[in-house]
Amino acid sequence: MIKIRKAESKDLRQISYIHVDTWRDAYRGIVDSYVLGKLSYGRSQDNWKNCMAKLSDHFYVAEKDDMVVGFITGGTLREEELLYEAEVYAMYILPEFQRQGIGTMLLDKIVYDFHHQGWGQFLIWCLEKNPARAFYESLGGVHKQTAQIIIGGRRLIKFGYLFETDTFLHRKDKED
Repeated sequence: MIKIRKAESKDLRQISYIHVDTWRDAYRGIVDSYVLGKLSYGRSQDNWKNCMAKLSDHFYVAEKDDMVVGFITGGTLREEELLYEAEVYAMYILPEFQRQGIGTMLLDKIVYDFHHQGWGQFLIWCLEKNPARAFYESLGGVHKQTAQIIIGGRRLIKFGYLFETDTFLHRKDKED
């Protein structure tokens, strides 16, 4: 059984493993292999510790059998000129636990937070060649933004998927 709960400092080590391992799996063939090879669990843990200090209100983990298998974090939109209210900053699930509904459960939890903050829309960025695009589209995300990002000196394209908070939360009502 999957349990979604607030992330705690005790989760940082596992969060760093999830982050690095998921990047190495999802971005193989998209991001240069030397960049993926340079990823470090220790640096990742330090980065997530700093993020947790700033984003603790909207930072959740997915736990299965007392093991953290995924996480999500978000908050106010980082790029003010886009005029949307909120953003999912990161969502990662260990490859062996993907396609089990965990990503949807994590999104449900954080979008519920967004709704209670009064944020009517939220954005999720995804690299153009990332297969996760299909997941966001299946949940009703609409490609509204395109931007460039530089990773390891290489220009990549990222897509911004826009979601209506209420529509996202009530999508299950339409499925029934």
